[in-house]
Amino acid sequence: MTDAISHIIASSSDIRIQKKSGEPTHFDGLQKGQIVKATVENTTSAREAVLNILGKRVQARTHMPLKSGETLLLRVEDNGVQPTFKLMEAKGGRFIHLPPDLLSRSGPYGLLVRVMQTLNSITGIPNLNETASQMESLIRSLSLKTGDPDTDFLKSLFRESGVTWENKLIRLLGSERTISSDLVKDLINGDVKALSMRLALQLEKAEPSASTQIKAFLENMEHLQLLNEKSVRELGRYLLPFPFLFDESLRFGQLLIDFGRRKEDDSEDKRDRLVKVSFLLEMSNLGNVLADFSILKHALSGIFSVETNPIRKLIMKNIPQLKKKMKNTGFEVYDIACRVVEPETLATASLADRLIHTDERVLNIVI
Repeated sequence: MTDAISHIIASSSDIRIQKKSGEPTHFDGLQKGQIVKATVENTTSAREAVLNILGKRVQARTHMPLKSGETLLLRVEDNGVQPTFKLMEAKGGRFIHLPPDLLSRSGPYGLLVRVMQTLNSITGIPNLNETASQMESLIRSLSLKTGDPDTDFLKSLFRESGVTWENKLIRLLGSERTISSDLVKDLINGDVKALSMRLALQLEKAEPSASTQIKAFLENMEHLQLLNEKSVRELGRYLLPFPFLFDESLRFGQLLIDFGRRKEDDSEDKRDRLVKVSFLLEMSNLGNVLADFSILKHALSGIFSVETNPIRKLIMKNIPQLKKKMKNTGFEVYDIACRVVEPETLATASLADRLIHTDERVLNIVI
């Protein structure tokens, strides 16, 4: 049985060998990039451990929490005076390897948008402009927009952002529908991940650098899916970056949905479960805004966190209108408040921090 994950630590995966006086630490024959196996013989402190690498016992320093008896896969980064390795895998699956920017507000989509901005200058590739145009239209269509509330926003975000691409394929292949070329085309054109695969293939020969960046985005999407799979299963939480369209400017925010950890007997009626929804985004006129809402059945309450008192007053002025809109969509609205927090706190905030709990069981994210 998989232990419940209730604490996420993001830390460097570097492991440095500590040189003892008069003892060489160089490993003969090791080349940079080579993968070697190591065993944790014992831990001497929170950041130091004795490793057995290729039969040599060495003292190593790392920010990763290691356990005696663990088997590690290490990649050689430097085999000089102070050998350095990077942790690739720990037997037992306690580590998830994520790129440093994956937990930022834009998540993997920031890289995709940066690549998309360069495609207009590329010519001579059949159908590239059509695919790029479809991608741009899709991202804009699933973006959160100002104005009237979009009741289908969450549904479109999950359905089209790429996080459920594999599930859509499984459902299609398991159905009794006739799989026509038009059906496959519509499926691809309605999914960010699928369109990205097409872009990577179209760019592969003529623009390998751009293709590589698209593939990096796809790999980051896999990491995000893996993180959410574990988080949903063990914590009942789902983290998702989302595009936000404001004055024709595309930005990114974060969405965190917290269904609460499931009880062991799972006897609780889902209709009686408290659901928490949080949005974090930056707006031109309001700066960084954090919204935390709690929903129980049709009852709703929430609080906004903003950077200055004038912005707080502006939001408080518009809360009666917001309550009216929420009531019109079927909610029984209780208290909605607004508070001022330190600007630096909001500017550097990430809803990934909400995945942290105080408990012994840990999910280690390696960056």
